[in-house]
Amino acid sequence: MQKSIEQLHKETEAKYKIKDTFSLEDHIINIPSVYTGRAINAVFRISSKKAREIIKSDSIEPNLIYPGCALLVITIFEFLESPVGPYKELVYSIPVSYKPKINFFLFPLIFPNLFKNSGVHVIDVIQSTSIAVRHGDILTGYPHNKKLIDFTFPKNIEDYKSISINSNGEKFLELDYNRVSQNEKQEKSEYMTYFYKDTSYFKIQMDIYGKKKKLKK
Repeated sequence: MQKSIEQLHKETEAKYKIKDTFSLEDHIINIPSVYTGRAINAVFRISSKKAREIIKSDSIEPNLIYPGCALLVITIFEFLESPVGPYKELVYSIPVSYKPKINFFLFPLIFPNLFKNSGVHVIDVIQSTSIAVRHGDILTGYPHNKKLIDFTFPKNIEDYKSISINSNGEKFLELDYNRVSQNEKQEKSEYMTYFYKDTSYFKIQMDIYGKKKKLKK
């Protein structure tokens, strides 16, 4: 498994031209950077009013699934290969569109590649190692929580029904699911991440290559 992950990482790196680098301790971080690992998205409904209160930007509109209802996404990552070694990550975000002329409701969520101004507004990023936090502060500037977390990412997700995220030895968050789709499909997509840094609003493009399955509660 490790050999195939390393090979995938090298093949993905070859797709991108390095535009800049910086050093952190004994690590050299390329810009753009490539990360190889696994992730789980948990999606929850929230009011569009609350979403707009969190976003606080007239240029960004939460993507709605129906009038008055937006989404909150909690994502956990296990990065097996990264510029600063393996680490885990928890991200809170809201699916949004940048300066939309009309709210297409579900369509940007179902067909993100057709809506180039769609993406996610990043609320908070929490990681498992101090160097991951430091490199993220320099590389992206996402809002980083200095709390450190840990969790066990299932090697075979079908065998698990719950994932507990811990901080300082105490349970911080628990994600439950009871069914995993047997249908697996290739994922290749580009999307924007939007976030505040100091008093300015920024965007960073993310490209995803991999395999995707659905979990259901």
